Amino acid sequence: MSGFDRKKAFLILQAVLCVCVAVLLAAAAVRIDREGAARRAEHPLEPVYTPENTAEVLMRVSPVFFVSLGMTAAGLLLGIRDDRAPRPVRDPAKARRKAPAAGKPSRRTVNAVRVILLTAAVILILLGAANGSLRDVLMKAINICTECVGLG
Repeated sequence: MSGFDRKKAFLILQAVLCVCVAVLLAAAAVRIDREGAARRAEHPLEPVYTPENTAEVLMRVSPVFFVSLGMTAAGLLLGIRDDRAPRPVRDPAKARRKAPAAGKPSRRTVNAVRVILLTAAVILILLGAANGSLRDVLMKAINICTECVGLG
């Protein structure tokens, strides 16, 4: 395989993983809704989305999500992009007025900083979930959604 073929295969695999994550999350939401509706038929005051069943379903989807996230980080770090994707067109008048940036960081450095920030964000989210904040945030989100839509 040439370098172009590897890049194209990487981009295709990354796209497939993103679609898989979206499909799995949508299927999980439908499954939770159906199970919750069945429970609600027996116990009308029981909530459909509980933190326990949501966490159980998300744990099933998490390996695919983290593989997809890792591939995205690797693609950013390695600078893998679709060369055929449209690029933003710069206004030539504005480009002439600006002075060239001295000491501009390289693309690899910018990508490394992005990966570090993304990793730090994921770690902080996981620490918050382990701390017990996940339940509080989930319950607030459920309350806001049900009040706004008028279900509650």
